[in-house]
Amino acid sequence: MLTVTYIEARDIPDAWFQCISKVQEVGFRYEIQQGSFVGETRLEFDFAVIQISHPYAEPYDSSCHRSRQTWASQTPLRRAMWSSTYHT
Repeated sequence: MLTVTYIEARDIPDAWFQCISKVQEVGFRYEIQQGSFVGETRLEFDFAVIQISHPYAEPYDSSCHRSRQTWASQTPLRRAMWSSTYHT
């Protein structure tokens, strides 16, 4: 039976740390059978659902960049660069 893990977080770093904590509580271990890491043990969820209530709260997480459209709309020069590059 598939076990669903629900996580409610405020922002992206909070979601990451809650995932790490929860996988240690309810995750299951498996041993890698093939590839570069044969013999090592990993933890994983069956299925995880993560709801982030404020994904773009300041400060932004460095691993989650804003879209190019947002970047393009910040200044007239950037808008011109965007439209000439992506023909919009």
